[in-house]
Order: sequence, then C-alpha cells, then structure tokens
Amino acid sequence: MTKPLVSVVIVCHNDWPHLELAIESALCQSHQPIEVIVVDNDSSDDTEREIRSRFMDRVRYIRQANVGAAGGRNAGFAAAKGKYIQILDGDDVLAPNKIAIHVEHLEHHPDIDIVYGDFRTFRSTPDVPADSLFDIDTGDYPDMKQLLLGRCPGPPIIFMFRKSVVDRVGLQAEDVYYEDYEYWIRCAFAGCRFARTPGAWAFYRRRFGQKSEKMIRAALAELDVLRRARTYIEEEPYKKQLAEKVSRLEYAFAHYYLWSGDLTNAQRFLRAALESAPPHLKFAQSKVVGWLSRISFGPTLYGMFRRMRRLPPPFSTTFGGTKTAAA
Repeated sequence: MTKPLVSVVIVCHNDWPHLELAIESALCQSHQPIEVIVVDNDSSDDTEREIRSRFMDRVRYIRQANVGAAGGRNAGFAAAKGKYIQILDGDDVLAPNKIAIHVEHLEHHPDIDIVYGDFRTFRSTPDVPADSLFDIDTGDYPDMKQLLLGRCPGPPIIFMFRKSVVDRVGLQAEDVYYEDYEYWIRCAFAGCRFARTPGAWAFYRRRFGQKSEKMIRAALAELDVLRRARTYIEEEPYKKQLAEKVSRLEYAFAHYYLWSGDLTNAQRFLRAALESAPPHLKFAQSKVVGWLSRISFGPTLYGMFRRMRRLPPPFSTTFGGTKTAAA
C-alpha cells in the first residue's frame, strides 16, 4: 500500500546552524515519503547560501519578507502537497519515528484531525538554566476544548494534522503573538478532533529571550487569544469557563500593575475584569474597582505598594503536562 506524503513546514529566521539539524531531522524520518518545505523569513545569516549549496535537491526553499512565524507557516501550508502537515521551527528537532507514529494513528482513525505527542526541552547555550529543562508528558484529555481554554499542551512541534484542517479552519492569524495557541483553539471549536500519540517525541530548544520566557508579554498574549475566542465561542459550559478565565487574567494584571506601582493600568484591568466576569465574580471585583477609583497616590497607597512588592508577581507562563527532569 502506498504511504501518504507528509509535508514538513520549517519556518526560520537567522536560525543557522541550528536549522541544519532541524532539516536533517525532517529528512531522516523513518516514514517516507516526506517533503520538506523551508520558509525563510528574510534571514540575514548564512541560511540562504547554506541551503542552496547543501539542500536544494532535497528541500523546497521559499524566501520571503519576514512576516513572522504565522506568515511563514501560512506560506508553507499553501505550498504543501502532503496529506498531512508537520510544523517544525528552525531551531527544533523531530525524533526519527515521530511522523511514522502520527501517520499510523491518523490512517487508522479517520475521525481524528490533529495528533500530538510528547516533548523534551534542551539547550545549546549556558544562559538557559539546567533546572529549567524537562521531559513533558503532555497527557490524554477527553475534552480538548476545556484543556485549551486553560492552557496550550505544548509548542507547535508536538502537533501534526491533516491538510484538510487548513481548508476547514483557515490559515493562522498573523496578527497574534501566540499564533499556534490561537489556531488550536479555533480548530477545536470548529469541530476538529485531537488525539495524543504516546512515543511521538519532539525536541524543543530553550533559548534565552524566546516567547515563553517573556512572562508578562506571554500572559498578555494569552489574554489576547482568549479575548478573541470570546467573539465566537457560544457553547456552554465553555462560554462560562472562558469568561471566568479572561476575567481572572484581567484581575491578575490589575494585581501585577498595582504591584508594579502603575495605578492607571491597575484601574483599567480591574474595570475590564468586572465587564468580563460571570455573575459569581462580579460582586467582589466591583468592590475593588470602586475602591481603586477613589484612591490616589499618597502615603496610604505608597505603603500598600511597598507591602505588595514583597509578594511574588501573579504570573507563571509555562506549558502544561507532567514534567520530569531531563536526563
């Protein structure tokens, strides 16, 4: 029986020499046939020269303006000829049998649209603490909608999906910081079904300054994704769950800005939290909003800021799943 073609879409921007390992990990998959599409978002390093001299007979190379990860993936999706699509960032790595495990599951379960596996984090520079590296068992979830409204199971590389998902859901949003998280939520509420395939490993490179390391920016990006989801999610109990999550995030930002001494943003996020809150949260939040609207910067508020600064910031943005220390 003829095996299905899988398209591996690699998006890169100044990722050489890490890109070499990413490409080789895609080309050397135990499943064949594979097409590797490298979308270069206007790299200024050696990417173009190295690919043209070493890989042009084995990959499809698209060079374009830097339109971000989503814009790169969308170009790759449009070029893909495969039945299935695997996303791979230019500094990450796939285990040799990852795609084979995913394909086997999808071929035997035509009702499943998107599969995901587990992942290991690794580093290539010492500025990433060793104690931040983990093996992540993403876990099985009977209700993916509920999970995604709480968190994203992992980075984009853990997923593989039918190309028909793109026809059904559309392209990734190019104006979102967490484009992959926004996409999986949209997929879930468009009726796509997810399944975990244990043993399908990917390797996620931790780098200083990457998206998941920018804690406040990441939390604001999560809030943006969830606010967008509120424009189309009407199904209960998810609508209520989403309203509570958005409100609690907005409330956490009010706490953070108060903790930081920014009264203007503290008031803004408290008012937003009150508007977003389901009824059981409104009463407590409305009292705090009223209190904040009456106070001004003075000795009392200054003392409160000093006390609150002794508390930890209210955010922690990491992927979920069961963590074990990387070997």
